[in-house]
Amino acid sequence: MFFRFKRSLQNGVLYEYLQIAESFRKDGQPRQRVLATLGRRDRLEADGTIDSLVESLAKFSQKYRVLKTRSLEARSAKLWGPALIFGRLWEEQGLPEILRSLSEGRKFGFDVERIAFALALQRLCAPGSDLQGSGWVETVEGLPEIALQQLYRTNGFLAEVREDLEKALFARDRDLFSRELDLVFLDTTSVSIYRDKETEWRKRGYSRDHRPDLPQLVLSVAVDRKGRPVSWEVFPGNTADPEAFEAMITKMRTRFRIGRVVVVADRGMMGKKSLELLTTGKTPYDYILGCRMRKQKEVGAEVLARAGRYQEVAENLKVKEVHVDDHRSIICAGSLRAGPRAWWGTRAMPGISG
Repeated sequence: MFFRFKRSLQNGVLYEYLQIAESFRKDGQPRQRVLATLGRRDRLEADGTIDSLVESLAKFSQKYRVLKTRSLEARSAKLWGPALIFGRLWEEQGLPEILRSLSEGRKFGFDVERIAFALALQRLCAPGSDLQGSGWVETVEGLPEIALQQLYRTNGFLAEVREDLEKALFARDRDLFSRELDLVFLDTTSVSIYRDKETEWRKRGYSRDHRPDLPQLVLSVAVDRKGRPVSWEVFPGNTADPEAFEAMITKMRTRFRIGRVVVVADRGMMGKKSLELLTTGKTPYDYILGCRMRKQKEVGAEVLARAGRYQEVAENLKVKEVHVDDHRSIICAGSLRAGPRAWWGTRAMPGISG
């Protein structure tokens, strides 16, 4: 048994009638028949007849009788999933032990590790200010009571111990077979800020999210071969890629004990100054850099002019290896529309040729 609407056109006006019907079988075929017509839909909705009918029928249903219990209503709701999932990842990275060690001897009066976790969770799930976060954390199950001043103080503490925290996490991710950082991927991105006024850090520059009308910050991140962050820096929004590249390379030389390392970056990082940074110093880096093929003189005049056969290494991808002096270049050719691409590096760069 079920309800249905039947449409009827009368004097050019379309009406809908509410009916009670049932299904049955006759000679093995499904059929329907109308048990009662309750009236026009618009009138039934206007005078509340439908609501009264549903409420009256609910008295005879064990399942829906709870609808009559007016005292049953939700007072509050809590989020369980985020704290459970990200809490496990937080523990696997050893962050509780590291943060408690770094905060040892400081008289905070609260568990700074738990507040730091709440800050990280809020930035992941509901990005916003500390003021906004102080309200959001109240909706998450498993977090202690957190005051706004605790968020402020923990943020200051994290900024103060940032270098030690980075080095501790870097050391924790090393094992017997990866004591040294052998491969680093560097890249930058821009983060737009919804403000009109520029400041020392908020500057207008090349916007990767296509919002040149907004000031921005530039974020540079270095990750290892497994995609784990090694280091990061924030720069003013008008910082060019080579400048960010220089700062990150200088930082890794001084902060981390790095042996032989291969730096991988896109063609935005390619430049004379960038190459000097990589090839000078006590520990020169091997590198794999994307090239501006027509603008890079050596690539345009010598690499592309060299004869040689392409090797097919994957579907719609062919490569050619070219050696010029102490540089090894890999020309990658895909679809005709995309055109060729070049990667430029030292002879020691691993695993490039097919």
